[in-house]
Amino acid sequence: MPASRTNYLSSSLADLERELPPPVHWEHVSSLGYGLARSASAGTRLASFERFLWAITGPLRKLDALHELALSALAGNPDAVRAASCALDQLARRAMQRDLLIHGKVTACAVEPACGCAHLPSRDSAPLESPDGRSHVDEPTLLNELGLSGLLLAAARLHRHSPHLDSTLNAVMDLVNSAGLAAELFKALVRAGDEALAPVLAQRLASLPQEALQSLDEAMRPMSMTMDLDFGTDVPGLPGLPGVDQLFPKKDIDNILATLRGKKRFDPDHLLDPNFVVHRSYDYVDYWNLPFFRCVRHAKEMLADRAKIPPPNPPVPVTWALGISSITASHACAGATVVIRGTHLSIPGAVLLVPFADGCHVVPVDAGRWTDSTITFTLPAGAISGPVGFGDGAYIKAYDVWADQQNQLADQIRALNCLFPDMPWVSPFRQCPPDLGVNHIQAGAAIIDAFTANGAGLLVLESDAPVTLAWVVRNAIEVRISQIGTLGPFPGGFSDIVNPVGTSLALGNVTAGSPSVFTYRLVARGPCGEATQDVQVVVSRRPKLSIQGIEITQGIQTIPASLPYVVGKPIVVRVTVRHGLNGWADDTVPHVVGRLRVRYTAGGGSAWFDAANGSFPMAPNPGTSITVRPHPQRSRTDDTLNFLVPLIYSTNLPCLYAIEVRVSGFGAIGPFAGFDDQVAVLSDVCTFETRKALDVRYGMVNFNNQGAPTAAQCVSVINAGVALLPTPAPHISALPMGVRMASGGGSPGKDKFIGGKQAFIDQVDDEHNCSFLESFMPFMDCPDDDGAYWAFITGAATSIGGLASDIPGNCLLSDQTTVIFAHEMAHCLNQRHVNTCGASGGDSASAWNNGYLNDFAFDPSANTVVVDATGRTTELMTYCNGRWPAPQRWDALFNYIGP
Repeated sequence: MPASRTNYLSSSLADLERELPPPVHWEHVSSLGYGLARSASAGTRLASFERFLWAITGPLRKLDALHELALSALAGNPDAVRAASCALDQLARRAMQRDLLIHGKVTACAVEPACGCAHLPSRDSAPLESPDGRSHVDEPTLLNELGLSGLLLAAARLHRHSPHLDSTLNAVMDLVNSAGLAAELFKALVRAGDEALAPVLAQRLASLPQEALQSLDEAMRPMSMTMDLDFGTDVPGLPGLPGVDQLFPKKDIDNILATLRGKKRFDPDHLLDPNFVVHRSYDYVDYWNLPFFRCVRHAKEMLADRAKIPPPNPPVPVTWALGISSITASHACAGATVVIRGTHLSIPGAVLLVPFADGCHVVPVDAGRWTDSTITFTLPAGAISGPVGFGDGAYIKAYDVWADQQNQLADQIRALNCLFPDMPWVSPFRQCPPDLGVNHIQAGAAIIDAFTANGAGLLVLESDAPVTLAWVVRNAIEVRISQIGTLGPFPGGFSDIVNPVGTSLALGNVTAGSPSVFTYRLVARGPCGEATQDVQVVVSRRPKLSIQGIEITQGIQTIPASLPYVVGKPIVVRVTVRHGLNGWADDTVPHVVGRLRVRYTAGGGSAWFDAANGSFPMAPNPGTSITVRPHPQRSRTDDTLNFLVPLIYSTNLPCLYAIEVRVSGFGAIGPFAGFDDQVAVLSDVCTFETRKALDVRYGMVNFNNQGAPTAAQCVSVINAGVALLPTPAPHISALPMGVRMASGGGSPGKDKFIGGKQAFIDQVDDEHNCSFLESFMPFMDCPDDDGAYWAFITGAATSIGGLASDIPGNCLLSDQTTVIFAHEMAHCLNQRHVNTCGASGGDSASAWNNGYLNDFAFDPSANTVVVDATGRTTELMTYCNGRWPAPQRWDALFNYIGP
């Protein structure tokens, strides 16, 4: 039998867990719960919201419970088989009762489209495409399609001989379809944010027949479960956002989510499950899952057709060994001459059966070598110890034809590509005759059916744990268990044991402080040859990534966020990632990567783009990664994944950020490829406010004959300095020819100045601003009428510092140092000094935390956190090093600049 095909109820639990993954991604349910809470109507009661959340997640819990039962049942647990069968029967009966209530008849929409449900495309239809031409296969999903199709197949396996197989499969399809409500809500949340939830819920409720709505209303009213919903002519949904504050306290939502998955066990008749959640309505199928549902429907039909073909009726007896008195063989290996002796051995229609690893095979006997008292044949390759005898040739041939037909149908179902490959496989006839002793032969090599550590061929331990080796061997006359190498525990301090008692061996606890591999070997010796198999125990740790925080900043932001965001200004998203190693190995997780995309609450957004760590200028950097440390710090640039959001997404449209963080192959060693870990979250909704763009006109200054700057240098320092302030990029132009150049020394004049910076700034301030009397002179043109700021930039990059004309004012002098320009521009915007590090004439340092920021600034232009040599950031209006606007400075500038 091919290794990839297994019989019913024959897979190990470990194999089944790989083949039948969980149908629900529960890690995404929290995001859905928060989104629904933010979208609830202002009058919604917490108890009503909790019952509503129970209702829409009810099918998820039922799928989860069915998955647990199916795993145990398919692994051979008879109690689980009965429980799973009963659960499926209950689902089927409830579906029929619901159909009688709503439709007045039992429908079969999953099989027969003519019953009034929408017709799904045929299996030969071309795949459906997205209306906008985009693929969404990379989006996080609430449901695992492989797990859902696996449940359908599990139901077919458990009910393969049941006359109610078709209704059972229909019931599973009903449950899968019902879970689509929560899945579609989560999909809408990911794609378009909180505001997309209400339309989706209203559309789904609107698809229900009126009888179902009334039934839901009646079921909820006796239990005070009206949930503030009015099932009249208007289907309500969850309208609107109650403002920026969440309607319910976060701790209350956390308490609900913490108990949600375990709140109710599988109970299809539970009164808290509204009828609208589980209903047969194939006329409303999620557009993106339509090809999957179409495929599963065809698979269900073919499974039902396959079950209708019965096997041939067996004769009595099918196999026998009567008449055999002895068996002798020249040796125990293939090619040996075997002689069967006895009486009445020649029976019409009988065939010779010889034992093999997978059961008894028909072995042809040459003409003339089968008589009534003697049968002589050559031992074929693959034959093992066991009973030799006879079988009914006509029945065996008919059974093999039926088995081949069943397997051809299974191959056709497998070709639909919506079920995992483990289809119910019918093996050819392999029944052996009874073992009477006299018909037993010794032959062949030993066979190792299994050699496992804690039930697995490759055991991966994430913590110190006891390990037990277990084996299943056949045709063996000696068994030896050995330790390969010196690593790992072994009983008694020995390195091997011969013919241990029983079929298992406890090793004790396997422990390691870093990724390690321990290898053990089983050697089984048979009558003709031996078999060898190794099992390996890997000690490693899953990184257990989590996202501790999301900081969205335009240069400075508090935790939690309290500062306003500005339209048209660069956005940096810093994502703090944590791991769960708890000191194991070197307590770090390297090569952690991430990606981010923008989602507008009204729909649409960006494509995915990568983090920008390590790039300069700052930009998405494909393949960049960080090492997640045990205690990441905001003060260290690469302790977070940093994303630069493209400027086109800095708009006044409310948006949120979808973030994925992942690592591949963590803790890989030897045969273990390592753990792949991924976490995905949605940020809170961000809103941006419009601020006025500053008009700045520059003049080039040759101060003390140190050279004049170029126009490009002036534009660069102005852009960089304004970037520190809560305003978009400025409008920059050159000053008129008469005032754009000034030089030190010489005699006073329009283009020259003496007396240093103060004399210069006084002179240009007088040229820029009209006096009180000048403003009444009709022939005077006052430049300050245009609201522009005059910025004079010196050629010396760091020689003179800066000076503002007044507080507030509209003239400033600055060298080419970014923070000095920002400091002087802030003076023009009505900001005073913080009196520390030599600054005076302003606010006391004590009112500004002695000039230090409690938060950390991030400079997109340098792609780095802004800190001084001591690891701290000082306030912009001091004379210290490493300056940046403090949060209260940001607020003050934001309000002064205005919209």
